[in-house]
Amino acid sequence: MKTWNLKETDLFHLLKESNLEPGDGSPLGDLKPSARSAKLAPVEDRSGLLEALARLTRPEVILGLVTFSSPEEPGFSWFYGSAKDGNYAFHEPAEDGRHEISWPVDGFLLLRSLQAPLAMEKSTKKEDISLVLDRSGFETLAAIADWLQEKNLVALLNRRMPQAETFEEIELLECCDRSRNSQDLRWMVPRALLVSPISLRFSDDNLRQGLESLLAGDLLTRRNGLFALTPTLGLVCSRFAAASGVSALSTQRLQRRRQRENEEWDLTHFAAIRIADRSLWLVEFSDISADEFSVKITSVAQPDMYHHLKAGLGLPGNQGSPEPPAPARREPTREHESAKEKEFRCPSCGSELRPDARFCAKCGYRLAKKL
Repeated sequence: MKTWNLKETDLFHLLKESNLEPGDGSPLGDLKPSARSAKLAPVEDRSGLLEALARLTRPEVILGLVTFSSPEEPGFSWFYGSAKDGNYAFHEPAEDGRHEISWPVDGFLLLRSLQAPLAMEKSTKKEDISLVLDRSGFETLAAIADWLQEKNLVALLNRRMPQAETFEEIELLECCDRSRNSQDLRWMVPRALLVSPISLRFSDDNLRQGLESLLAGDLLTRRNGLFALTPTLGLVCSRFAAASGVSALSTQRLQRRRQRENEEWDLTHFAAIRIADRSLWLVEFSDISADEFSVKITSVAQPDMYHHLKAGLGLPGNQGSPEPPAPARREPTREHESAKEKEFRCPSCGSELRPDARFCAKCGYRLAKKL
């Protein structure tokens, strides 16, 4: 894999010189040349660069990856590819105005990247639960998960056992207000904002609508102004409150519709959640529009999660023979390792890295910056 850091004006002239014009879905559509530069600066080692730019200007598949594993910061990555193969071009605008491009990024590397926060090498227990919710129901479930976590923490601080899982509407609204204004991903509302395919509001009206939706789905009961969780909803909320790792994948594929002249993007979007050492959960979004979606939440076994991740990436594979899971996080074993040696090791799995590495070839970990 090679990585280039190009000035915007040089990238503009390179596209023009190569007769590459950004089309629908390209991240390079807003490039502007510098008024003082009308000539392309020399680009070292162009081998593979034009292939990467072909993917970036006319993508047929766009992958958006979000990965998060506490206590690390979430990672966001965009990859652009062709429907003909499993290689992608990585693109990211840098803080100094340059454009960082990596090529080729193999689809199986992205698979390992998605697997890493899910600790797929650890055993899990599939729980016989599946829920289907609308947008307001999903928002309210996330808010209830935070209320439940907050209530249990308060009970722990006061040396008390948690009380019955009942709450007033105002309790939920106030708890959600605290979570909505936080970027602490130990809480479910910020996590839901992170993995949703559209912007979530978590407004009081939306939460009230969500309460009614959960009541209609027999996931909540209400008596004398108090809401009570059913065992099913209580279990899902308690599991989500204990999430330790999250991966989300948004896949857009360009499709030509029959009897239509134009092409359209097909969107699939899902999140995978690891619940401590207990279980894996799949959150599948469908019927996605500008302000609405349907979501299915299911506890899944490891092989099913593995194949779902592969299918989302469009990777070939046999349903009955999954590849080995991503390696577990480990520290380098040599006690007296020099600072130089540590500098070229993956912070996730400890594998050796090339000095110019952008991703770990073993576990898929995306490095924050070039080593």
